[in-house]
Amino acid sequence: MKLVPPNTDPTPSSPNPRRRYKLGVGIDIAARTFTAATCELDETPSKAHNFTQTPEDFIRLEKHLLAAGLLPTDMLVVMEATGTYWIELAIFLDSRGFPLSVINPATARDFAKSLLIKLKNDRIDAQMLARLAITHKPALWTPPPLIYRELTQRLAQRNDLVAMRTSLTNQLHALSVCRLPISAECGQPLRLAGPYHRPSTQGTRSRN
Repeated sequence: MKLVPPNTDPTPSSPNPRRRYKLGVGIDIAARTFTAATCELDETPSKAHNFTQTPEDFIRLEKHLLAAGLLPTDMLVVMEATGTYWIELAIFLDSRGFPLSVINPATARDFAKSLLIKLKNDRIDAQMLARLAITHKPALWTPPPLIYRELTQRLAQRNDLVAMRTSLTNQLHALSVCRLPISAECGQPLRLAGPYHRPSTQGTRSRN
């Protein structure tokens, strides 16, 4: 059963004053990865960078953005509401003080059409969202209550356990089809008691 917390409506609910952000950040979200790009006003978007959906890469993204020498409040992050994959990253960025807008995918598609962008991939989408952030400044996202942040952490722990179970199941299957004899005590392949010597064929003659 999929649990979707309330207050994660992709339509931003907090009005966004026309603050003069110095940098727009676009993030294209996937199930296990995300791609980020930045854009200054009237400039070409930066090269896109790929990250994984892990706490370690959330921190790596933060360091990458702060390397520009700006404060988090000088940037506006925009991402699409893709399933529920965006929630953990959005909560992390909000907790770090980054202004954040989570937009409906239809809004992103309309903006891409206005730019005559016909190609679509993670890199192009991230750059398009970065440009949308710095030019349109969509309304800010309201994070869910604390209880749903805790729920997100529990779901992440569950995902880790499921991944571990899958790995162990695969290992068990590999052992079940292994042709080598397996020791019942340690689960390791049995070793021969002594070195194996191939019978010598020297000095023998074939008999007709």
